[in-house]
Amino acid sequence: MNLNQETLCSWASALGSDVPFFINGGIQLCFGRGEILEKLDSNFEYGVILLKNPNVSVSTAETYKKYSNRFCDQYLTNTEMIENIRKNLRDNGLNNLNFDNQHLTIKNDLQLVVENDKDSVKQALYLLSKLENCLTFSMSGSGPTCFALFKDIETAKKELNANSKLFEDKGYDSWVCTFLEKGITFI
Repeated sequence: MNLNQETLCSWASALGSDVPFFINGGIQLCFGRGEILEKLDSNFEYGVILLKNPNVSVSTAETYKKYSNRFCDQYLTNTEMIENIRKNLRDNGLNNLNFDNQHLTIKNDLQLVVENDKDSVKQALYLLSKLENCLTFSMSGSGPTCFALFKDIETAKKELNANSKLFEDKGYDSWVCTFLEKGITFI
């Protein structure tokens, strides 16, 4: 069966909001529930350190429910405001960073819920915030995995090597990876 990208992503979003992201791959801005994607061109080969306590799990459904119950009155519903935020992300996103002197603050709204429920997430974010040469850090998705972004994979590897014993002593599994320009391939 030979499917075009639009049909494939439509079917994929029925499986889960973030599934189209993995089909497309690369660096993308994600809007809506995560199913509205805009690919970003990037000249950087980012390095990433991931931390996760293997004994901690998070229910995505429960996290969204808790977030909705606490913050639904703060949801953006004005289309113009939403588009202004999207435009700002496009204009000031990763492509325009000057890594020599800029630290990027990113925000995962779900951290507001998960950090309060999971000390391991709060501690992982603290540990990542203290890494040298870290450009930014955050919780991934609905958690409990957290990440730190570096300008390249070699810098990330160096930081992981310098801190792997600390991460292990605190109960975390840790990895280094980079972004892939391509998503999954169907054969």
